[in-house]
Order: sequence, then structure tokens, then C-alpha cells
Amino acid sequence: MRWRTLGSPATPAVLSVAMALAAGGLPSCSGAGAGEDRGAVLRDFLVRDNQRWLGRDPRRVAEKYARMAADPYDFMRGTVGLFLEDVARVGGRGRTGFLAEPEACAVLLVGDPHPENFGTCAPGGGALAADTASLTLEWVDLDGAAFGPYLLDVRRAALGLAMALAGAPGCDAACRSAAIRSLAEGYADRISFLATGGTGEDEAWTPQVGAPEGGALVQALLDEAWEEGLGREEWEDATVLEGDVRRLRRDDALTADGRGALEPTAPERDQLQRLVASWHPAGEPGLRFLDGVRLYGKGVASLPAVRFLVLFDRGDPGPDDDDLATFREVVDPPPPPGLISLVPGLFPDNAARIVGASQRLWSRPDADARLAGLSDGGQAFKVVSGSSWFQELDHGDIAEAALAGEGGGDAARDLGGALGRALAAAHGRGGTAEGGDAAGAIYRDIGGRTEAFAEERARDAEEDLALTLGDFALLPGLLAIHGELLGADTLPDDVP
Repeated sequence: MRWRTLGSPATPAVLSVAMALAAGGLPSCSGAGAGEDRGAVLRDFLVRDNQRWLGRDPRRVAEKYARMAADPYDFMRGTVGLFLEDVARVGGRGRTGFLAEPEACAVLLVGDPHPENFGTCAPGGGALAADTASLTLEWVDLDGAAFGPYLLDVRRAALGLAMALAGAPGCDAACRSAAIRSLAEGYADRISFLATGGTGEDEAWTPQVGAPEGGALVQALLDEAWEEGLGREEWEDATVLEGDVRRLRRDDALTADGRGALEPTAPERDQLQRLVASWHPAGEPGLRFLDGVRLYGKGVASLPAVRFLVLFDRGDPGPDDDDLATFREVVDPPPPPGLISLVPGLFPDNAARIVGASQRLWSRPDADARLAGLSDGGQAFKVVSGSSWFQELDHGDIAEAALAGEGGGDAARDLGGALGRALAAAHGRGGTAEGGDAAGAIYRDIGGRTEAFAEERARDAEEDLALTLGDFALLPGLLAIHGELLGADTLPDDVP
């Protein structure tokens, strides 16, 4: 599909949205309206959101629902579209005192900046690094990148952090509020820095050894990337030597919850061969395809997507130049409320969006030098590096670090500040739908009201957390009543 163009500066679409937001404010993430059955809202969303997968691979959809029903954080990850629909739904909840600046309503968004979407990248292809200064800290999965009000990203990041901390024994509402306030203050401070003449790469956000301002969790992330990157742990775990040939490991069957790596079917092998033939990473013309498997059970929202793990090298006979890449199907992101198109005008299709949005939002366009967007018929695929230099936060680690006691609150607040600064830096780099200065627009919108901004973020995070946990509690019952596909398996074959 081709994204619809908004047109010239001060487009009617952006201005009409901004006028509406300025008049009434973006509603908080409201629940269902009066008289609505929230269970019906949730079921309707999940069936609609997964319709694309149901006709092709319903087993994977059932596994996705089961995973979401087992972990509230995974539930949150699988319902970003419902979050956006709730934000757009006018209800009886509080409204924002921000978003009066029209241009701040059309910022290039990360899409889903929850903590597990924050990690390390190794520019240049992940060659052995001299020290951790060669790594960057990025929002690594930008499948949901689209233009919209900047506050959507900030609010989603706050919910993600609150959800991670909700699993920490001893981290109560006050503990979460302090971390969310730190996120909001870090965001506002970094926006101010960028809008008043600073650059995105000042000393506070170059991830040197010691991770200044990053805190214990960010430092642990960098340490893990350094240790496992040098040890090539991902490659060691994923491959096996069979005679003189290095191959990817294969499972005899998937686990009970649908995880594993299987030999591709003949059609899958053909598709993978086509994708590999069209993959041309910059500066690496001699890559050779060695092996590929179909991966199952990875991700949450994208669990039913086609995903391949590829083993390749650069032509040497030994294993020293072997490396891994993942090829994963990508679909249209859920549209942020307010704009008439997802990524207006800039990108002709999803394959181009995958690369273009990432290169705008990352601190370096080569943060993952093997990033690519590929098309195969009606499917779009994203290629990313699979080496151990690329590590991401884990919500279980966040909960553990935020345990009540000495240093626990500091870890949560430090992480909040780090996520807020990283999100502001990405927004500053990404710009607006009309090519404008996003940091300047957001700076004008916040208008020096950092305390009010932080207070509103803490309030909304607790409301969003309560709604999400309430929805999570409903899902097992819905599955018990309607079946593992929430009744979608009873729909007629001709339902689009």
C-alpha cells in the first residue's frame, strides 16, 4: 500500500487535529464508555487485530493469546492497538493539559517504547568492539513507527515502566510514581536541551563504561552485551557442527507452548531463498547464505508472523566470519489517533518504512548495519542482526532490581530517567510529518511546565496500569467461554 500524503506545511489534517486537541485535550486512556462490556471490547479488539493471522496460522494465534493470558507484561505488549483505541475514545477520565502546539501532534513516534524495546546496538555490523563505547543505546524495534502526538509515546513508555514495576514485590504506587516522574522529567529536560542548541550525542547519552546517568540496569545491559558479544553466545547457542559443516540447530518438534526452530517447509525455503537473494547490506557484498530455519514462539504481538533465522558468512572457510540475522514479517502498525495516514508521504510501503523510520530515529543510521526492509509478494520483511552484541532489557530484571530496600528505588528512578532521555532524543531526531523540528515543537508545547507534565504522566500511568491489569484479568475467562481463538474459528470463511 502507499501511504497518503498530507501535503504542504500547515496541512488541514494536522491543523484540524491540533485544533481539536487544543480545544479539549487528548483524553486519557479511557475505559469503555458507559454501559459497554469491557470484555466484549477486549474480545472484539483481539479478533480484529489478529484477523490477518487467523486464516493462515490459527495455532500461532492461540499460542499468542495463551502467552498474553499468562503474563500481564506480555498482555500489554500484545494490545498496543487497544491502548491507542482507548486513548482516542472519549470517556469520563482526565484530559491532558498539553498538546496545544499543532506541530507536536505530528511527531515521528517510536510506536511502542516499552522497556523491553530498549537495548544495545553495535554499529558497523557487530565486529569485536574495543570497549562498550562502540555500542549505542536505542529503541530497537520500530515496527510501530508512525506520525502522531508525541504524548502517545511518552504515555506508552510510562505504562510500560509501570507494568514492569508492578511485578516487583515492595514497589508500590509511590515507587512507581517516582520512576514515572523521573521518566517525564528526563524527557522534558532532554527536549529542552535539544531545543535550545544541544546535540543528541552529549556526554550524558554516550554509553561509555560506567553508563553516566543510565543507572544500574542500563549498565548491566551494556555489560551483558559486552560479555556475550565477545563470547558470541547467540551464535554458539544457535549453531551445531555436523561433520565439517556448521549448521543451525533444529528441533524435532515445538515445545508445548509453541517454541522452537524447525526445518523450513518447501514453500518457506523458496521464500527464504528469494528474501536472501534480495538482501544486500551496505558494505558487505560478499555475504554467503549458509543455512536457515523457521523460528516459532518469538515475540508477543508478532508471534504469529513468519520468522526465519539465517546463518551466513563473508566467504572464509572457517567459522570466524559466521554471523546470524533474523528475517521477520512486518505488518501495518496500528494508526495513532488523530492523523489520516500512518506514515504520510515519506515511505512508499512497509519495507521502506522499516528502514527509513529506523534511520531517522536511531542515533546512527548504521546502528544495525544489516537492517533491511524486503518485499516478497504482499509480505514485507525486516532483517536485523542476530548477534549477541544486540541485547534488550527484560521486565523480569527490572522487577528484580526494583525490590524494596536499599538501592531499589534508585534503580527504578534511574531507569525511568534513562528511558525518558532516550525517547526525547529519538523524537528530536525523527522530526515531524512536515519535516519540522520536533524537539522545538515539543519544547513549546511543554512550555517549561515540567512539574505539571510529570504529575500528569504519573496520574495517567496509574490509570493506564489499572485498566491494563483489569483487561488482563478478563482474558482467561474470555478464552474459557469462547475457546482458544475467542470464537473467531466460528466465523464464516468469507469474513474479510
